[in-house]
Amino acid sequence: MITAIEGFSQLKLVPPDTPILWAGMECTAVYFILEGRVDITRLSIQGREQVLERLGKGEAFNLVPVFLGKPLNPADAKTIGPAELLVIGREDFLRLLDRYPVLMHALAAYLAKRLLSMVGLAERLALFPVRQHLAAFLINQADAVGEDVARYWTQEDIARRLGTVRDVVGRTLRRFEQEGLIRFQREHIQLLDREKLQSLADGRE
Repeated sequence: MITAIEGFSQLKLVPPDTPILWAGMECTAVYFILEGRVDITRLSIQGREQVLERLGKGEAFNLVPVFLGKPLNPADAKTIGPAELLVIGREDFLRLLDRYPVLMHALAAYLAKRLLSMVGLAERLALFPVRQHLAAFLINQADAVGEDVARYWTQEDIARRLGTVRDVVGRTLRRFEQEGLIRFQREHIQLLDREKLQSLADGRE
């Protein structure tokens, strides 16, 4: 199966901060991230960019329009740093799925996991105050890198992820620092009181 995938795909090296695709344009391919990170975003009616997901090594994007038979990209995608992508054309990808059912099953499980993540994001955006949402974000990002430090996100990035503005994020982070919940270390944020942050994220404080 790996040999077949290689035959249908091409390797693409993408520079930092480079658009890969735009929402509303024809879906011509699916993308698998071999190295680097990619932001999946949408613009609100007011022109504010909302980060829907930040994907990393081993993840994929632009799968949904292929499965739905709707050849339009649902969101924008751009690199954060340099990225190495495996690109498979839409029709070739469908042929691979027909040929290898195990691939279909693996992608179904992957998309189900992504769906749960998006449902959680929608809930937080609709119901949670910024303080609660930010606490949950810091914990999730720390878990993602396997240690108590949230990396790779500027305050502007965090604001776009939470659906707010940079000043609000900055003030809330400073408040967390004053309360002894976090500590700034250069470009990193170390979690000092994870239990209290978890209480905030759960809405218990």
